Formats: sequence, structure tokens, C-alpha cells
Amino acid sequence: MKITKVYYSRLANLGNYSNERISMRADLDEGDSPEEVIEHLRGRVVTLCGENAQELDTKRYRLQDMVSELKRKLEDYQQKWDQAAEFLRAQGIKPDAPNFPQFTNLLPSATEDSGVIDGEIDEEDYEEDYEDEY
Repeated sequence: MKITKVYYSRLANLGNYSNERISMRADLDEGDSPEEVIEHLRGRVVTLCGENAQELDTKRYRLQDMVSELKRKLEDYQQKWDQAAEFLRAQGIKPDAPNFPQFTNLLPSATEDSGVIDGEIDEEDYEEDYEDEY
């Protein structure tokens, strides 16, 4: 599949329970990466949305960093737990020492790729759908 156009849209919080949707479209040139173009559009839209959008983006990136750090710590603690359990079993101190529990039946973590489906949008259909929202 060849992606020829990308769209980025954002709902900007104006305060007082008011919102404004800002959208941008770009036609891809040969060799353009859709991801890089979307990131560029995102930057332009965030600038137009104002300080509130930038604050939300900063908070989102900070939270993503925190989640990554917590995942790293959890993996580290799991490894230490398993090593301690193995030591206790090997020394006969606690032959039934369990490894770190594996949690099951949990919802999968959401990622940026979750729910993103590659596809093409016909410009005419997009504009018609967009106009129907209002």
C-alpha cells in the first residue's frame, strides 16, 4: 500500500467547556515518511492550539517516561525476586519458593500503535465526513 496523503486533527480545549477542532492535511512527496510528516503536522497544530495543548503534550511525555521507568524497575525487581527464589531452592532453605507471579487476565497495555489501522482516505470522503460533524 502506498500512502499519498496524511491528516492530523486535534481537539483543542479552549476552556469553559469549549473546544475547537484544528485539522491539517499534507500530500506526501516521493521519499517522505508518513510518520515524520504526521509529527510535523502535529507540531504545527499544537502551536496553533496554544499553551494548553503544549502543557498537555508535556504532561503526556512526562507520564510516558514515568511508565517506561516503572516498567524497567518492575523487570529489575522480577529478576531479583527470581534469583532470590532460585537461591532459596538451591540451598534447601525454602524448596517451594515461587518465582515472581505472572499476572494473567489483565487488559493489554495501550500503545500508540493500538487501534491504528493503515489505510487510505479519499479526500472527498474525508471532507464530507468532517463537514457532517458540525
